[in-house]
Amino acid sequence: MRWLSASIQSRIETLATLHVRIEQRRETLAEIEDTTWGVTLREIDGERFVVLPDGTLDDPPWTVGGRPALKLSSK
Repeated sequence: MRWLSASIQSRIETLATLHVRIEQRRETLAEIEDTTWGVTLREIDGERFVVLPDGTLDDPPWTVGGRPALKLSSK
């Protein structure tokens, strides 16, 4: 019974630590998104795109995930 109790307590502590780490990573991701203005780089089927925030282009030549995108040259 003691072993089971210790095992459960260890898992609870591990879970709490993981929740803290996840929250820290979310904060880091939010900071990165703020400093990059929401611009992301994506590669789809070997073609590379710069994906821009919504509303940045009125008539985008490409879209990725519903967001405007610019295709990068493969040369």
